[in-house]
Amino acid sequence: LDDLCERTGESAQLFVREGDARVCLAVSEPDIGLRDSVPLGARLPLDRGSGGKIFQAFDGAATGATPQKRDEEHTRITREGWSESVEERAVGVASVSAPVMRNGLLAAVVSVSGPIARFGDRQRTSLSREVLAAAAELSSAGAH
Repeated sequence: LDDLCERTGESAQLFVREGDARVCLAVSEPDIGLRDSVPLGARLPLDRGSGGKIFQAFDGAATGATPQKRDEEHTRITREGWSESVEERAVGVASVSAPVMRNGLLAAVVSVSGPIARFGDRQRTSLSREVLAAAAELSSAGAH
């Protein structure tokens, strides 16, 4: 997570599912500047935020979305391998997340989050590449 935080300049988190919530197991934050802080151990909902969307798409977590909207979004997320959110969990905050897989199953979710102003189209493309690379690295680390 420290490498991901350094490469993106954004706060980085690792979440696992615990019942009907996602729990922050690890966090890395930039030393200076405006950032989104997710406290270690924080319990966040599965129905909001890019991390929640990953759990919904890859782990089948329940959501309040209509079945058609949920299916379309989950299909896109599983095809592209990442999700994004803008002000779903907190006002002024955006995030990008990707799944950490172990033995073909969702083990965790890695995310970066920060101020909306730093998550425009060009930035999201770059952030998604970095988050996907971190997720792949974490996935392969658990395979050894």
